[in-house]
Amino acid sequence: MKKKTKVLFLANIPQADKRSVGGATMLSKKILDFLQTKEEIDLTHYQFRKNWKPKFQIVDFILLSLKLPFIIRKYDVVSIHSTPDMNLVLGPVLVTIAKTFNKKIVYHFFGGNFYNQYTSAPKFIRRIVDNTTFKADFVFFETKQLLNFFTTNRTTNMIWLPNSRDKIINKFPKRSFNKKFVFISRVIKEKGIDLILEAFEKLDNSYTVSIYGPIPPNTYSVEELTKRNCSYKGILSEKEVTEVLNENDVLLLPTYFDGEGYPGIIIESLSMAMPVISSDWKAINEIISTGYNGLLCIPKNPDSLLKQILHLNQENYPLFSKNAWESFERFNADKVFKKLLNSYLS
Repeated sequence: MKKKTKVLFLANIPQADKRSVGGATMLSKKILDFLQTKEEIDLTHYQFRKNWKPKFQIVDFILLSLKLPFIIRKYDVVSIHSTPDMNLVLGPVLVTIAKTFNKKIVYHFFGGNFYNQYTSAPKFIRRIVDNTTFKADFVFFETKQLLNFFTTNRTTNMIWLPNSRDKIINKFPKRSFNKKFVFISRVIKEKGIDLILEAFEKLDNSYTVSIYGPIPPNTYSVEELTKRNCSYKGILSEKEVTEVLNENDVLLLPTYFDGEGYPGIIIESLSMAMPVISSDWKAINEIISTGYNGLLCIPKNPDSLLKQILHLNQENYPLFSKNAWESFERFNADKVFKKLLNSYLS
């Protein structure tokens, strides 16, 4: 019997503390679930953060750095799934430790903001990253924008690993357009909530938008989000997201959030044959092609958002829906996550 490859999977996944739930932790959990079904590897998960109170990650990161030399010895591969708070400091430390023990290193960046982190860092920090993290056996980036920037004048160990979702339905669901829009994300200004509220003030009552997601303290009240044809409907569990998407016609996400990569909710919408109206922000135009599987508006511009909402109608909606369905295949988790598996086994 062929010996299994032993993989140490360093990543945060959602915990009981609600602060642990986010795009990166949810994706880590999906990757972990996928890999744990593969017979070719023997995978062990290690949680970076034990305490999700603000700044407590510093303690967790120091403890991991001290423990890793003892943990790492029995593994063939160290798979590091890095969030922005660890990219410039902890990431290089972990890679250095893994290299010291001659382990294969797979490094995965979440989100689309590492370009900003890297270019604004002092030159000596950039040099450290170049000589540690970027010397890993495989480096995975979520967006092609990041991939294209960092592969210039570097080795070809860098690979595109987009945010992904499971294929939920295997047959194209014929949808109709009933002017029912939905927002599913954190309810923060940077995700475009104010733009939605302003745009819907100018629409008649045949248009509705349902708003779902956690509201951070001292931001919006439920009353502010529930007026005229807008309504706040609470927080969804992971299982409820598909059901809510299926009840609506179009996802709205006019984001200008600085850390945006490939928003998972956009990919989930495509998997349901649901067109998306988002902003032409960061790398979102790598997922949504305006006029094809959705529409892109000018960031921070409510009039541009309104124009794109009004562009959709009963005549053009079926083609948008069909194109959304077909474009999902690039983000099918079963295909995308195999890239990680292959990196462990190659």
